Amino acid sequence: MEILGIDVGGTGIKGAPVDVEKGVLLAQRYRLRTPRSGKPLPMAKKAAEITRYFAWQGPIGLGFPAVVQHGVTKTAANVHPTWIDADAAALFSEATGCPVVVLNDADAAGLAEMAFGAGRERAGVVLVVTLGTGIGSALFSDGRLLPNTELGHLVIDGYEAELRASDAARKRDARPMAELLGAGTSCDAHHMTAAHPEGEGAVRAMASALRESNRGTQDVDYISAHGTGTPTNDRVESIAVRTLFGERAPKVPLSSIKSMIGHTMGAASAIEAAACALALDTGMIPPTINFEEPDPEFDLDYVPNEARRTNPRVALNNAYAFGGNNASLCLARWQL
Repeated sequence: MEILGIDVGGTGIKGAPVDVEKGVLLAQRYRLRTPRSGKPLPMAKKAAEITRYFAWQGPIGLGFPAVVQHGVTKTAANVHPTWIDADAAALFSEATGCPVVVLNDADAAGLAEMAFGAGRERAGVVLVVTLGTGIGSALFSDGRLLPNTELGHLVIDGYEAELRASDAARKRDARPMAELLGAGTSCDAHHMTAAHPEGEGAVRAMASALRESNRGTQDVDYISAHGTGTPTNDRVESIAVRTLFGERAPKVPLSSIKSMIGHTMGAASAIEAAACALALDTGMIPPTINFEEPDPEFDLDYVPNEARRTNPRVALNNAYAFGGNNASLCLARWQL
């Protein structure tokens, strides 16, 4: 089946014919600037112009930056407030002379990613994030879409999340520090609170993050450990690193900022990811302080007591939780 796909953004409106069974464009996309007013009628006219450009007479699928219910837009992100409660499907259908299905733009991107991209055949929870003029999000559980999540509009410290990223960051000359290459998760379900004694889930999470990043253990220059400072966690995480990295394990610096700031619980993984990005940006890796009595069973480099300049280029960031849940991020130094 072929449709005309149109994506409405805060700065541009793009369109191209799409084979939805194969997930491929049938022609080079055509882009127009979004009308400065962001009002319904001028934007509908742009969609009509794209339709005429392709001489299109069939169905149209249109992604729009808003919560969309039965073709009606319920919010207005980066567009004029008069879109709220507008019958967008009817407006675009009238303007283009074609049947139009309107859905949230990130949901549209997410459905394509789950059908043809990195989310294909993935079970469990999958979060697809789009970065453009704003931040879009599409959340899936076992392949089923939870529509209209719009996580980019969560308020963080008094501001919507998307003001801290996407095109808004570029406009205020924010400088990137690191790039997220990939992520990996696992659940070994060993125990309600205790980690698997051989770190089985931790190994799978790190390996999955590297695989998604197209990197190998030989590429990793630093590991930001979950590192709770408890005998069980530190032992298991060390075993996991030794298992995955083999003979190279003692050569890879591994440290935990929990030694300095404590365990911030639900915020820990986010804070540690930020610290990991800072280490990649500055070339200075943080230490594990109060490191006084090394365990003779383990010979890894825990960066004891003093920060170290190593100029890492690729890093792993580990985070573990109750129930046997494990997550790892693979980050790289930002390069233009």
